[in-house]
Amino acid sequence: MQDASHIQKRFKITQHEDAYWCSSQGKMLALALGFDDQAAAGVAIAISELVSNVVKFAGEGLLTLTPLGDPRPGLEIRMSDSGPGIESFSDALRDGFSEGRFLSDSDLVGAPRRGLGAGLGAVSRFMHELNAHHPPGGGLVVVARIYL
Repeated sequence: MQDASHIQKRFKITQHEDAYWCSSQGKMLALALGFDDQAAAGVAIAISELVSNVVKFAGEGLLTLTPLGDPRPGLEIRMSDSGPGIESFSDALRDGFSEGRFLSDSDLVGAPRRGLGAGLGAVSRFMHELNAHHPPGGGLVVVARIYL
């Protein structure tokens, strides 16, 4: 197995199809770093959710995958964009929260939606750490970390 501990990968996100490519690349990197199949699949799902959110809500962004070394080996997933951001990140982590509000039953039947409000909650369940901040000038940076 190749030593992937020093390899950083960056991907410009512009379209929904990027979620497939980036998630497969993240899974392969996680496996190369020594994560088991289940954790690597969680990495792939987390990346897919983050990339999909950027395309839906910001239009484009940048995904950076960085192996973490001592003292705590793992993988950092950083997604940045210049979109509108998230008003309440803690609310966005709760299932059923989408587009700035909690969804009602009527939202899920027949109404056009961009999401179900489960993506960031799923990311938080697969990762050991998940944080977000709004950098000066706007946008959103989401940083997720998973450790071996």
